[in-house]
Amino acid sequence: MATRLSVQSNFGHESQDAEHSGSDNLKRNAWLALFAGSFLFWVLVVTMVWNLWN
Repeated sequence: MATRLSVQSNFGHESQDAEHSGSDNLKRNAWLALFAGSFLFWVLVVTMVWNLWN
């Protein structure tokens, strides 16, 4: 038995504005801050281990 799936003609092709909304910018900045903080934390850990090792 064959099953048909139908989707709307604009499925997956929704237009997006060139400008992002304020919420999108806030989320992007939050992720960048998270990654930057994580990177700095690990640099600090590696530096401390390096100093203890020598």
